[in-house]
Amino acid sequence: MVTGLRQIAASEGLVIAAGQEGKWKTALQLVGIIALCVHYRHEIDLWVWQGPVNFNTVGWYLTLLSVVFSLWSAGVYFRAFLNILARRGDGTGSPEA
Repeated sequence: MVTGLRQIAASEGLVIAAGQEGKWKTALQLVGIIALCVHYRHEIDLWVWQGPVNFNTVGWYLTLLSVVFSLWSAGVYFRAFLNILARRGDGTGSPEA
């Protein structure tokens, strides 16, 4: 959906900046995929945690959390797109505003 909106916006000369929620989504996806690739239970000895960690479970939860951020990011992006179109149609603002 966001890719389609970007194509429509670009064809109209509109620029919509990426939001912070999209950056969080990407980070969660990447760490979740890495954890899923590790997959097995491993012993971890860090200053904040010591014991076994099931990386498969951690990866699934991070991936699910990234879906939430993805939906949030899409909503924010869609709202920004509609706001720019509304301002453009009213003549109250420039397309870049």
